[in-house]
Amino acid sequence: MLLHRASPTLRRRLFSNQHCSHLRGLPLRPSGLHSQPGRADEARPEVRGRREHSFCPYGLFLSTTVVPGATGSGVTGSTRPRRPVTLRTRLVRAGRMRPCPLPESRVLLPLFWKQLRTPFAGLGLLINRCSVKPVSRGRSCLNQGLPGAGPAPRPERRPRPRRRGGSGTPLPPSRRAGTQRRLPGAPGPRRKRRPAMGRPWGRWLLPLGLLQLLGGPAAGACPCQDPRLCHPVTGTGGFEVFVFDVGKETWKSYDWSKITTVAAFGKYDPELMCYAHSKGSRIVLKGDVPLKEIVDPAKRTAWISQQVDLAKNQHMDGINIDIEQEVNETSPEYHALTELVKETTDAFHREIPGSQVTFDVAWSPACIDKRCYNYTGIADACDFLFVMSYDEQSQIWTDCIAKANAPYLQTLVGYEEYITMGIDPKKLVMGVPWYGYDYVCQNLSKDHVCSLSKVPFRGAPCSDAAGRQIPYGAIMKQVNSSLSGVLWDEVQKSPFYEYKDSLGHFHQVWYDDPRSISLKAAYVKSRGLRGIGMWNGNSLDYSREAVAEQQTEAMWQALTP
Repeated sequence: MLLHRASPTLRRRLFSNQHCSHLRGLPLRPSGLHSQPGRADEARPEVRGRREHSFCPYGLFLSTTVVPGATGSGVTGSTRPRRPVTLRTRLVRAGRMRPCPLPESRVLLPLFWKQLRTPFAGLGLLINRCSVKPVSRGRSCLNQGLPGAGPAPRPERRPRPRRRGGSGTPLPPSRRAGTQRRLPGAPGPRRKRRPAMGRPWGRWLLPLGLLQLLGGPAAGACPCQDPRLCHPVTGTGGFEVFVFDVGKETWKSYDWSKITTVAAFGKYDPELMCYAHSKGSRIVLKGDVPLKEIVDPAKRTAWISQQVDLAKNQHMDGINIDIEQEVNETSPEYHALTELVKETTDAFHREIPGSQVTFDVAWSPACIDKRCYNYTGIADACDFLFVMSYDEQSQIWTDCIAKANAPYLQTLVGYEEYITMGIDPKKLVMGVPWYGYDYVCQNLSKDHVCSLSKVPFRGAPCSDAAGRQIPYGAIMKQVNSSLSGVLWDEVQKSPFYEYKDSLGHFHQVWYDDPRSISLKAAYVKSRGLRGIGMWNGNSLDYSREAVAEQQTEAMWQALTP
């Protein structure tokens, strides 16, 4: 229910403003709210009429008046006006309080949730009392400061109505209940001051209410000190260095001189967004959706709209679609996935100019892990493909032994297959691993062959699931104390080492280091690929130790030799 506590004079002044006239007729009050407590409606003369509602866009007051004789809902109202107490009289009786343009007041909370299509559309401010300098005589304080607003016309004073007895004859003042005769010119009784509801909230609710009425602060408010940092980043069309970030605050130690795009796969961090934009780097969302939900065009459109809105609210520069689910070439998901990428790209490019839409694919297009996608169609639909050239032992069809996470020759074969399909090399970004796999050996031979336990994956009898992933920073802390030290496989062009745990089990660890990454980065440049990236940027040791700093710098440098 509304708090309808302003005087009739105040209401007339509020809605004499020319800025409020275009919103008359907005149904924001239920009928029957003009009935005063303690008075019976049937004891008063009644007239058929309709309720006319008014709302001032400056958030000052909500009013309802009765238009006699009008057709409509048939709501009845009194033809007798309420007791006319002017604004000046009301404030004087309250104790030397004067009207002001920005009152210290109470706030009307949202009125009807169904009408709150836009944030805070139904919020209004109810002027109560304030104690700042008075306004000039003949001008409404509500008109002062408003663009194009002139002096409000003075309201016509109406005679003060008297209570009537049972016979309808006015009672003389001396016979009114609860009144005493007073001499002319004597001051009247001081009215008891009503406590201002919500007075402890007034000082902070008023600015909040004004901001809400003016359209902010919405969910998309810029969190950066410089609002320009919330604008999309454009113009990074050169060599791509694509970094996946999974959270925490290690991003503060990244080599931002190389980064062009950050895919935020962790919790949303507005500080990261502001910092990335300050360095001229894009920051993009993670996009993932169950494939069964994108077959329906309506659901697909709804998901795309949700992602675009999220990117706008978080001031992101695009989206990285990471769908690694099984797809059969004859299934409806095969074509639906291509349509999803195309429609997502069109929506982002239309709604966020200069935005970037990318799609993650396996190291080879040969239906790796049963991901049989329309690779050429997807490549044409998006800005580029991020080729995940790691986890290349996810399906082991030969001897179940430990191997490199990203063997050099096998990695290059995958790119040649993509290019042979007709995909432009400028649509391919090579992904390298900043982590390795720690395998427990069932048997470790003298020529460094580590036999694995068979862990099937998507139809293959053996996989790298027999091991566990370990970040490069942890590898560097362990390798020097291992049994073998750093070893190098010349065929796979990858480092590895071996150690023995506290239970007496032998382990073999395969990983990538600056040497192996530099070889792949050289291929990227010689073959004319779009760029290079890694999973993930948080895997290095960003401590201030001298050795760790050298190792970290070497890994960043290996991306662009």
